[in-house]
Amino acid sequence: MYTLGGGGPGYTPTSTNIVSGATSGSTSITVSSSSGISAGTLLAITELNDPTYVTPDTSNGVCSWCDGTGDGAARTRGQTVQVTSVSGNTLSISPALYSNYGIAPGTSPAQAWPFPMAGQNEGVELLQTYANGSGYKAVYSLNACVNCWVKGVFNNYADADHVDVLNGLHDEVRDSYFSNAYVHTPGSTDSEVDLELRTSATLVENNILERLHVGLMVEWGAAGNVVGYNYSYGNFDSGCGCLVIMASIDFHGAHPQFNLFEGNVANNITMDSFWGSGSNNTMFRNHFRAADTLASPLSAGRNTVNWSSTQLTSEQLTGEQLAFPYTNLNSLGNVLGSADALSAASTFYNSGASPFTSTVIPPATRNYSNFFSAVSIGYNTGSDTNGGGVASFNGGSWVGKATGTFFQNGNFDISSKSVIWNGGSKALPASLYRSSKPGWFGSVPWPAIGPDVTGGNVDASVLAGHVNAIPAEVCYTSTARDSAGIKLFDPTVCYSGGAPTTSSNPPAPPTGITAIAQ
Repeated sequence: MYTLGGGGPGYTPTSTNIVSGATSGSTSITVSSSSGISAGTLLAITELNDPTYVTPDTSNGVCSWCDGTGDGAARTRGQTVQVTSVSGNTLSISPALYSNYGIAPGTSPAQAWPFPMAGQNEGVELLQTYANGSGYKAVYSLNACVNCWVKGVFNNYADADHVDVLNGLHDEVRDSYFSNAYVHTPGSTDSEVDLELRTSATLVENNILERLHVGLMVEWGAAGNVVGYNYSYGNFDSGCGCLVIMASIDFHGAHPQFNLFEGNVANNITMDSFWGSGSNNTMFRNHFRAADTLASPLSAGRNTVNWSSTQLTSEQLTGEQLAFPYTNLNSLGNVLGSADALSAASTFYNSGASPFTSTVIPPATRNYSNFFSAVSIGYNTGSDTNGGGVASFNGGSWVGKATGTFFQNGNFDISSKSVIWNGGSKALPASLYRSSKPGWFGSVPWPAIGPDVTGGNVDASVLAGHVNAIPAEVCYTSTARDSAGIKLFDPTVCYSGGAPTTSSNPPAPPTGITAIAQ
């Protein structure tokens, strides 16, 4: 419905080799030709896949579209940068490169694919949209847009995705309420907020994601983004006829990297094995409930939602589900589990002595139904076996890579009923991306979640006081619903502690305005 920017890389033969400077932290690269490149040009930085940890080929076959180049996904890992100045064939770029490119054997040379910035400093604020099943791709689409934003919007259902950010740089999606969708099955849409196609340095913060198929998706090379302090609740799949967790946060296509997930409250984070690998992603001070509340009816389309008629998920009760093609992952200061997960596992499980475990890894047999695991790592997504699918993939060369490169420290879970320290520092910072408590946090404690938090107000007896409701959750639980089950959301009421959009005394919004799509 609403498009900011447009276009994106053409991935024609106009790419240029990076001769030097393709190293971690570099803000200057020398290319073989700077023809057609000027200050403001965007560059998709890529390299040939390093088969030791990068692949677009897993359980579903090759994700040939995962890098957008049309070359069979031979260059799935990379990031987007902007040229700030040109001197001969030397380009100054921002942000700095997140890693080395084209350095490993077999990956040289790194390449830069130039494409024009299609939009800059554009945004949408304080707008409600009402979807009508007309089949548009996304309510909001940001494509090749720099410093663009969606803020304080209220999506009353979506025909497809709520927000797509493609080929983006320094974009922002914040303070919004994304509720419900016409589609609750996988395919061309997952009714989510989606970061894709090397979108980089983008912030998704302080949003409510209610009753979607997937809450937020990170895929197709999205790199260096921050997903912070979002609240997700009630996702479901209308096609499976089961009480399975549909991930609040899902990685779904090669090769997302260097993304940070901080302070979110969600049912689950899943890095799946359906369409390839990912690496170097961090989970910090999140509360992953490992259960979800499903409201009637569990059917697609616009419905009157009966929030007094709910069921708990009973399948896939996992806080962090990290599949075998994801390497160099960090999980620090998270709280895994909830009173709902405790209830679901205790009530429904009937297949053994204990339905609870802190971390399950191959070759242990993983139980899919009514079994809580704080962390599941190294399996093939959807397989409840001992990892045989991993052993059969590529001659077993990926066995143990996920578990062998996974660092977890300072996490609390409802199986161990304690904080587990694994040799790392017990002094965790309040945040990895904010230097101080933001104004929109209001009276919520800072940090809100973590092993050093005491007196928390969420499931206090089960979670030992380590979790406080974050601002988006406070907004959600304190806001009334209309007769159709939709929250009467007003970001200016929920987040009045934050800075106003324009001035300390903005004009009142207009009333009585409607728009009809033709």
